[in-house]
Amino acid sequence: MVVVRKEQFQSFKTNEIQKFIMKSIDWIKHNEPGWYIDYISQNDIQVFIQEMINFANENNIHQEASIQRLIIFKIRYAYEIPLQKDLKDILTSANLDESKRVDNFFTRLTEMFASA
Repeated sequence: MVVVRKEQFQSFKTNEIQKFIMKSIDWIKHNEPGWYIDYISQNDIQVFIQEMINFANENNIHQEASIQRLIIFKIRYAYEIPLQKDLKDILTSANLDESKRVDNFFTRLTEMFASA
């Protein structure tokens, strides 16, 4: 039987997060090149992505694709964190799966910015 110590698991988790951060940086370069060029430093971008990972986890969003969508929405719509109540309710709706909650969140953001 293989036993994974808590420290080993945390190390694995940290490595996976770092891989995701690097993959997300490349993804942002491709999808939002103007924003990426305007950002101050690589470290600032890494901090931003880590903050978005934390935000996603706090809202029960765990899939890489969903987190990346939240990142792009943050770049494009500059929504405030913590979220307004209606956006928080949409993103944390207990009766919907993660993908649908992120879809609904996007729909609400676009409605808000279309009427602004």
